[in-house]
Amino acid sequence: MLTITPLALEKVKDLITEQDEEGASLRIMIAGMGCGGPQYVMSLDKDIAEEDITVQNDGLTMVVDPESAPMLEGSEIDYIETLERSGFTVNNPNFQGGGGGGCGGNCSCGKGN
Repeated sequence: MLTITPLALEKVKDLITEQDEEGASLRIMIAGMGCGGPQYVMSLDKDIAEEDITVQNDGLTMVVDPESAPMLEGSEIDYIETLERSGFTVNNPNFQGGGGGGCGGNCSCGKGN
């Protein structure tokens, strides 16, 4: 359902250690849709609800709520480090395009009809 690259996995484990959150899981959810595609939220979470979906990867538990799960199917969490920026990113095959022009109309960005 959801995968994580080795670098992203290492960064999450580092964050868990740095923030003294041993036993925490990585929760990922889609908080809404914008003109550039879905808005992802990631957090460290020690509370897993019964209806949550969990994915194990090399000692890390990733948690997805049932509403976000279908939209995250097949996604990969990655971590990028460039001169311009560094941080987590989600490569999601369910949402192509984006980057400002993916609106198609009827959204608050002012593009479209």
